[in-house]
Amino acid sequence: MPVFIIATARTPIGSFGGSLKSLSSSFLAARAIEETLRIAGVPPSQIRETILGCAIPAGCGGNPAHAAGQLAGVLAPAFTISMREGSGLKALMLGAQSLAGDVSEFVLVGGAESSTQTPFLVPEGRWGTRIGSMEILDGLLVDGPYGCPASSDIDLEAQSAWVQLSQHRMKEAQAARQRECFPLIWEGKRGALELRTDEIPEPTNIAFRSHYATPADGAAMVLMSTFPSQCPRARLLGYVASAYGLKAAINQLLLQTELSFESVDRWEIHEASAALILGSLGEMPELNPATLNARGGALALGDPCGASGTRMLISLLHTLEDEGLSTGIVAVSMGQGLALAMAISRS
Repeated sequence: MPVFIIATARTPIGSFGGSLKSLSSSFLAARAIEETLRIAGVPPSQIRETILGCAIPAGCGGNPAHAAGQLAGVLAPAFTISMREGSGLKALMLGAQSLAGDVSEFVLVGGAESSTQTPFLVPEGRWGTRIGSMEILDGLLVDGPYGCPASSDIDLEAQSAWVQLSQHRMKEAQAARQRECFPLIWEGKRGALELRTDEIPEPTNIAFRSHYATPADGAAMVLMSTFPSQCPRARLLGYVASAYGLKAAINQLLLQTELSFESVDRWEIHEASAALILGSLGEMPELNPATLNARGGALALGDPCGASGTRMLISLLHTLEDEGLSTGIVAVSMGQGLALAMAISRS
């Protein structure tokens, strides 16, 4: 039974320590849920399940998906998954599996991350030490994808060139990206605050930052259904999880969906680093760089890790709609061979 994408919404991306630093992952997800349901015209009572990706849920209070649903008035079963950069895309896959065989059902899926609020960790703090100091660890580096970068033999000038290309595409598509997100308004200590567009990431002290995505804050949600009369924006063609790398995941997906590199109009591959993107293009020469990350990626926008997979799908869908195209693939590599890929079509 086909699964359809009915509506999408995402918050603007907040830079690390920027405008959204006071907002939790659950709050960001709740606002995205509310906007998604408003766009779709679907009441909260019709939601059967909420699935939320959150890469670093430490300090979020336990099961941010349930907390977000309650804040948004969605009283449905909810669970949170953590799969690093793939969290938001894996939530979409689990939503499709949840809908299998059910008609007229709705599932909310997506991801949220407040990288800014990720706590520091004191592993010895609970029991203490008899003599000596206790180490304080950064939760971003321990549980997130922002630790010591892997070495790469890809030329640094080529990596810099890709970063510049991603930033150029991001700036050129500013008006188009504005249509992807909704104005986020919240109550601050001195009155109402708002963020209407993605913030440009600020440099941080993380190693080799210029060629790696910067942590960021944000949430993105998708309403999925098996009920086509809801005027769907797209349908899922297929999805794959692989333990053998990004190339294996994409090749398996192309085989599953009977697509080819040439028949895919647009691609979104997570820009965890410039080396990852250039390495992927080297492994898959059939993939035309002109069709990849047309509006810029995480290298330019920042990386709200748990939300990035969903944010990429939303960007892909908007790109297909704006350019009158049909088919796209979104893919994420999480290192150590883990990779996800999903194909959608507007046909």
